[in-house]
Amino acid sequence: MKLCHISRQQYLEGLNDEISDHGLRGSIKKRLDQIDQHCANLQYLDHRLIQELCSEINDLLTVYAERRQHP
Repeated sequence: MKLCHISRQQYLEGLNDEISDHGLRGSIKKRLDQIDQHCANLQYLDHRLIQELCSEINDLLTVYAERRQHP
């Protein structure tokens, strides 16, 4: 991953483009997968806790989407 300086506006535009290309769920899943990969070397229980929290974030997206479809 290469770091570079961009403006807040450029950053937000990039996020908007990513959501347009991959959807909100896909964009969030990408980051949750990255978190999981970076935490893989932690002790088992710590890694499992982080995996569980990432899973809950995904479930929150599902519940929210269902709530919006069936108010």
